[in-house]
Amino acid sequence: MKNFIKKKFIKNTSGSIMTTTALLLVPILLTAGAAIDYSQFARKSTTLQNVVDSAALAVAHDIQTKSQSEIEVDVDNFLRANLSGQQYSEIENVSITIPTAKQKVSVQVNSSHPTAIMQIAGIDTLSYSPSSTVNAPTGNIEIMMVLDTTGSMAQDNKINDLKASATNFIETLLPLNTSPDRVKIGIVPFANYVNVGTTNRNESWINVPPDNGSNIWTGCVGSRTASRNLTDSDYSFRVPGVLGECTTPITELSTDETTLKNGISALTPKFATFIAPGLIWAKRSLSSIEPFTNGSDVPGTQKIIVLMTDGDNTISVGPTDFRLHSRELVPAGSGLSQPQIIQATNVFRAEAQARADAITDTVCTNIKADGVRIFTIGFGNGISSSTLSLLQECADDIDNYYAAADGAALNQAFIEIGAQISGIFLSN
Repeated sequence: MKNFIKKKFIKNTSGSIMTTTALLLVPILLTAGAAIDYSQFARKSTTLQNVVDSAALAVAHDIQTKSQSEIEVDVDNFLRANLSGQQYSEIENVSITIPTAKQKVSVQVNSSHPTAIMQIAGIDTLSYSPSSTVNAPTGNIEIMMVLDTTGSMAQDNKINDLKASATNFIETLLPLNTSPDRVKIGIVPFANYVNVGTTNRNESWINVPPDNGSNIWTGCVGSRTASRNLTDSDYSFRVPGVLGECTTPITELSTDETTLKNGISALTPKFATFIAPGLIWAKRSLSSIEPFTNGSDVPGTQKIIVLMTDGDNTISVGPTDFRLHSRELVPAGSGLSQPQIIQATNVFRAEAQARADAITDTVCTNIKADGVRIFTIGFGNGISSSTLSLLQECADDIDNYYAAADGAALNQAFIEIGAQISGIFLSN
């Protein structure tokens, strides 16, 4: 009997195992609880950092025109609007620093995350202090918007989407004019030709033929010969005027919101596509020499072109007459059969697009070589892959090319471009 009891006593170790397990359970639970606490903490840290970055960007526009206390109120309102009620209540302190020169703004937010399981170990909160510094815009900015107003823009409400997006763009950038001429914007509508305005008919840089009955000059200009077509120089070789109906006139660089909005409102879709003249005249509009002289020659001025198109080049300089942007396909009375006419037409169009694409590519290269930044937007779903590649190559950086499938995406592209070219950026 004694041996049986002894054996049973020796073999019964379940109590000690339970005690050991209970002792081990505490650090296991603490470890698991710490992982949960830290996961929630990391999520809150990321969220608050993003909101602090956005808050600093939002108020950087206003630091030269608003007081410190007004900026503090704006930041607080931004935090309140973009954080959950719980996370906003955990903020302990907000520090906003604006140097006397008002060239930048720094925002720092001190906050703490209340723990759950980690309280067992005496850790009640985890503190974090995200910060962001944003530079205010410096220097002057001159922007030419090169906008496609060809016939295809009449489809699917695209012209109205463009007008709304372009209007929002100027409403975003013009408020940066805290000093005279800090931001100037102009507009170059383009189709088969560019319209320089009938008031320039007798200027020394242009050669307009006499009106011919009902065929009158409405402002259209063609291309100068050879390499002069690609440059902004030597206007002793004058720009040829072209008789006939034309697209909306250029709006020269301006700080006047009404003038710019009127230029956008007047955009009318018609005719075919030749992108290069729009870019050429944007470059000419950014300079301080004729034909248009509103561009600044002050060092440090940012020169920017924003190009938007919804389709491929379909016409180019004429094979036999460089000044004309020809779409003459097969002459009347050619004697060709219908299949032959179709074949000749397709060949002509392919050759015209190839010429136009090559000219457009050269113009983009020349403009960028002169230090002008180019942003490009391909709008809609009717653009070939070759033209999308052309737009990517034309942009001065791959990140400055946008593909916008619809009106909402177009507006977002203009918003993002506006944020970039305003000169505001996160510096840390």
